[in-house]
Amino acid sequence: MGQKVLRGFGREKTASVYTRGFVPTIALTAFPKGPLDLSSLLGEDAASLPISPIDDQTLIIDCDYDTCLRPNERSALPIREFTPPRKTVLLRGKPAAIAFPSFCFAPILLLCIGLGVLGQTACRKKTEANVAATASPTATPTPKPEPYIAFLRDGNLWLVRSDGSGERALAIAPEGTTIQDFVWSLDGTRLYYSINTYIFEVVVESANAASAGELTAPPGVVIDRLELGKDGKTLIVHALDADAASRLYAVTIGQREARELSIDQYAGLLPVRSRIINNQGEMSVSPDGRWLLFKSSVGAGEELFIASLETGARKQITNLYQLGGFEESVDTEGGRRVLEASWSPDGRYVLFNPMQSCSELGLCYGRLYLVDWNGGPQLQLSIEMMLSLPQEWNATDTLLTYDDGSNVVLTDTTGSPRALAEGNRPKWQPQP
Repeated sequence: MGQKVLRGFGREKTASVYTRGFVPTIALTAFPKGPLDLSSLLGEDAASLPISPIDDQTLIIDCDYDTCLRPNERSALPIREFTPPRKTVLLRGKPAAIAFPSFCFAPILLLCIGLGVLGQTACRKKTEANVAATASPTATPTPKPEPYIAFLRDGNLWLVRSDGSGERALAIAPEGTTIQDFVWSLDGTRLYYSINTYIFEVVVESANAASAGELTAPPGVVIDRLELGKDGKTLIVHALDADAASRLYAVTIGQREARELSIDQYAGLLPVRSRIINNQGEMSVSPDGRWLLFKSSVGAGEELFIASLETGARKQITNLYQLGGFEESVDTEGGRRVLEASWSPDGRYVLFNPMQSCSELGLCYGRLYLVDWNGGPQLQLSIEMMLSLPQEWNATDTLLTYDDGSNVVLTDTTGSPRALAEGNRPKWQPQP
């Protein structure tokens, strides 16, 4: 006979191990009075085990090898909760002295002893009172799927997850038409997209589509791109009229009427965000409100600077002459210049594209670069040149998506871009 001393509820409990031939036996002594949850000791088969009372303070429980003592599979018997199916073991002369209740109102000694053929033992403890939970194995949490990135391909609306999985077409434009642009709903469950002057919505999970409104505007007006107002109900339509002049409209989702917007009305509908710098004299306040970002002349060209709003101290954070890829004609026409610059949403980085090439029509382009807000290495993110800066950061401000040529690209802030899919105009799914 071997003996184990167990501590619980401030006093010692003793469990003895006997051997009757080849069948080990567990004897519990000085167990608490009241219901004793044997299923927590021996598993769900406890009710069918032979149990013999020695006296009011001692039980003997026969436990065969396969039920609870297989060492390779049960080095320690599984601890169970207090709520197995209700069963009762009748002791001679003491009905219901040992019960398997749905609720345990007395302190319960939970004991788990695993014995091998050679008498190996292991013990696991778990003590609780006033528990009312259903016994079940611990469920492994289901990993949260990566957010989607929506994008356009061949005039249709597509999705891909940020890890590259789940690529699929979500909305197909009718023959002879194309989807011009799209925008996510605030909760990320649907997208709104435009075809000609009509606006539709499509549910991400089901791909069910329905009408969401119409741009009622003078003839010749076409939709260029969409934005969602901060109220989540107003679609802001950037349009071009018959003379290619820019026009702004607002469409309430689900309605056919559109109203033209002034610049001030447009600004009032937008969520607060840092300004994009285009020209000298323009400034952008950092998200934390401590710094100004601006362009200033340096020699024949210009560079990006930051200045402290508290002290006025300024610091140059770019050096365009350390970068390559500038066409000779650009260098000879007044030095190197920055086309656009903007803060990252967390204020830790600055995105910019230098003027590296210009067309005969006067359109200028540059590759995408990222630099720390306080200066440092200027990381090239794109291979192809672009007209304007992307603003599609993920919810944690650690990943940026943009189109690089004909590819949807994802990059982190260390300058490690990777292509996800073929397409353009990628936009992150909002994460509520």
